Amino acid sequence: MADADALRTYEEHAAKGDARGAYNLSVCLARGVGTAPDRTRALRYLRAAADGGLPEAMAQLAYLYWTGRGGIERRDEAEAAKWWRAAAAAGDADAAAQLRRRGLDASAPPPPSSTDAAPDAADSWFRCLAAPVASVCRRLREAAAAVRKADAPPAAHLDAPLRAGPADFAKPFD
Repeated sequence: MADADALRTYEEHAAKGDARGAYNLSVCLARGVGTAPDRTRALRYLRAAADGGLPEAMAQLAYLYWTGRGGIERRDEAEAAKWWRAAAAAGDADAAAQLRRRGLDASAPPPPSSTDAAPDAADSWFRCLAAPVASVCRRLREAAAAVRKADAPPAAHLDAPLRAGPADFAKPFD
């Protein structure tokens, strides 16, 4: 029940153009939290969040373009680089690291050699950084509880982002 309440709350905020609400809704839809997984809608809300200027949404979208996962029809390295650059410009340190790691930023130091060993190294690296599903569900329940509190401002739960890692979008659809 709490997952469905959180999903409903995120839908309301996304409908009002709230980038954080759209991002959190995209995580729920991608992971099937409070609903059946829906990669098409998850990608639509992720794009809305990225277009709304949310750096972590931009970085997530870049990852999906880079890998061709999570509803992206085909890999598009140029589109991935565009979104990572936008996320890095908005202050996302992970996006800046991805640009350096992949050699997409000429002013950056070369990528670490330990991750160049195999093509799957990037996926392993991302999976290590991704929030476990249990943590995502816990945060959704906490957000729904905060919204139900009479003394909580309507969007207070959106101030603390639900940080999703690339695996949160890719794994349900692989």
